[in-house]
Amino acid sequence: MRNIRIPFITLILLAITFSSFAITLEVTKPYDRQPGHPEYPNTLRWAVEMLNDSTIPHNGRVIFNIPNVTLPCVINLEYGALELFRGGVIDGNTQPPGNYTGIEPRIVLRGNGFGQ
Repeated sequence: MRNIRIPFITLILLAITFSSFAITLEVTKPYDRQPGHPEYPNTLRWAVEMLNDSTIPHNGRVIFNIPNVTLPCVINLEYGALELFRGGVIDGNTQPPGNYTGIEPRIVLRGNGFGQ
């Protein structure tokens, strides 16, 4: 009986460990900016680049809380496509719906390499 309990407890601990995110980054701006621009922090590009940063743990999460925006919110990627190569979750469903009752996504990305 003792051999059966150890793996079960281990699985529970693993589930708790992997269900939490090491860092949560909040996107509050509906436009694209490059590093060095005063409005760069809290853009989607900033969040993705933070997740790709080698000093940030791999299990990060990007959430959206863009105020005063008509949904679906369109973010035009003016500086090229984004590449998330270290892992993480970008959760567009976290954008508050307000009065939006549509079935389409709340966040839409447009730019070179994406469908219009």
